[in-house]
Amino acid sequence: MAWTTPETFTAGQTLTAASMNAISGNLDALNDGRPSAVTPVCILTDSGQSISNVTDTAITGYTETLDTDGMYDAGSPTRITINTAGVYVITANVLWSSTATRTDLYVKIDGGSATRWRDIRYSTSERNHITFTLAFTAGQYLEAYVYQNSGGSRNASTDFAATFVSSGA
Repeated sequence: MAWTTPETFTAGQTLTAASMNAISGNLDALNDGRPSAVTPVCILTDSGQSISNVTDTAITGYTETLDTDGMYDAGSPTRITINTAGVYVITANVLWSSTATRTDLYVKIDGGSATRWRDIRYSTSERNHITFTLAFTAGQYLEAYVYQNSGGSRNASTDFAATFVSSGA
């Protein structure tokens, strides 16, 4: 998302209400550090996915609740892809259908390891939750993964979100 109005105007050019509103929105965005008048946000929900016993599983089947920057593509159903570089707050939640000896929720960035952002629970059917803030470049992607060891398959309902906070550190 970029500046959408001319940086210069020519003599005799008509300045319309629409172009004035666009300029105003762009100036507001520049003044508060946002890259555009619309803050990039992607909120995904998954109403339930069967998770096999002792298997690390990427969450799929999301429904977009809100996506102002085209960060979710159904062709890559496990990912939120950052399109506007900046600092983001990432949140992920999972609610399990029943108790397991262990449940995990973790987020991988660009397919890498997830050791920094992981929530592990023992002997509970509670929700796993992760929140972290990190700077991203355009094109990086995130995936939420879960794991459980209940002895059989369990259903997991998941929320996954990326919210733009600032254009830089």
